[in-house]
Amino acid sequence: MAFDLGRLLAPVSDDEPTGPDLAYDPARYEIEQAFETEVSIDASGVEAQASDIDWRTILAKIVEQSDRTKDIWLPIYLCRAGARAGQLDTVEIGARYLAGLLETYWPTLHPQLEDYGFQGRKGPCDSLAGIPQFITPLRKITLISHPRLGSYSIDDFERFRLGGESEPGYGMFRAAIDDVSHEGLDEIIQRLNGVEDNLRRVDLVLTAHADEGGGTNFQETYAALGQMRRAVQAFGPKPIESEIGEPSTAPDVASPSFSHNATPVGARIETREDVVRALDAMGDYYRRKEPGHPILALLQRAREWVGLDFMAILEDIAPGSLDEARTVLQFRKQRE
Repeated sequence: MAFDLGRLLAPVSDDEPTGPDLAYDPARYEIEQAFETEVSIDASGVEAQASDIDWRTILAKIVEQSDRTKDIWLPIYLCRAGARAGQLDTVEIGARYLAGLLETYWPTLHPQLEDYGFQGRKGPCDSLAGIPQFITPLRKITLISHPRLGSYSIDDFERFRLGGESEPGYGMFRAAIDDVSHEGLDEIIQRLNGVEDNLRRVDLVLTAHADEGGGTNFQETYAALGQMRRAVQAFGPKPIESEIGEPSTAPDVASPSFSHNATPVGARIETREDVVRALDAMGDYYRRKEPGHPILALLQRAREWVGLDFMAILEDIAPGSLDEARTVLQFRKQRE
């Protein structure tokens, strides 16, 4: 299903650009119900949908509602429905729609500020930082589908990047990758970049209008998108030189791929991306030379923490201690 961003962002009318509030419209109820359907966890720990949902119909209803009203929930539902439907391009257009909507219609956008305040805008955006609501479905999107060699999500890319030839199914995966042009992988990377870039636009608008509670914390989403991008890049074109003054040699199949402008080994680390590349380089050594070393697990966790703040890391390490940590920090703040 193709989406016209101009149509999605067009004013409802000259007299009433954002249109009426359709929060209680029957069509909106149908959209909301698709995301409130209960899910269950099977014996393998995999999330299983309780009932089949026709996401194509839900996407069409979101577009139809967008013609009648400008509501922050609609682009967020478009992003989430795109992820559930396995359509990365729809997730990207949803992020662009959300950014454009906030930048263009902030004063009069639904839900109205006079009725619900800033939290009425922040709350919907929080769902795009939620693991079950958005990040997990995003990671399950099929990035490559081959009629003979199978379908592969970002979790497959990450598994084969870390395990290489030792992972079951690597040969078929590698053959499927070889059958896809580098332009195909680059398109995936560009779409992931598009999602992140537009969420950062959303982040800026929310931060500019935030109350004392602050805007949505998208760090989990940024970290997930960064990890997804690196996993795909690992199977793209290899750089000409991997170290200063040394010609590159054929890398191990599981080693990460660095871009042409990546920080060379031994250079000063200036950005978080440089930190991630350094961690990947260390992980590459241990996978090739000491594959059983426990530090591999530590390096992987460290990569996932690079984009997180202290509280998010603490929640990942020991969720039960989060409330206690907040109490201590609040006590210190009051003393200061």
